[in-house]
Amino acid sequence: MRKRYDASATPCQRLLADSNTAEQVWAKLKTLWARLDPVALLHEIRHRQRRLVAIADKAGWEEGESGAPDNFVAVLRRA
Repeated sequence: MRKRYDASATPCQRLLADSNTAEQVWAKLKTLWARLDPVALLHEIRHRQRRLVAIADKAGWEEGESGAPDNFVAVLRRA
């Protein structure tokens, strides 16, 4: 017995490949998919992380210190 699996795909890719997806939804997803840019997304994430680090530094939060929101902001300078 051999198990066969579908190729890896994102939820968006699965919807685009599904013949039951409504034409309106398909067109909207196709437009959105074409505009996605992983490099630009990473740049935006890094920019926002630097802003959070600046906020943490200004507030004086240190790693492991209580009062820092779940220590998330405090450990960002190492991320």
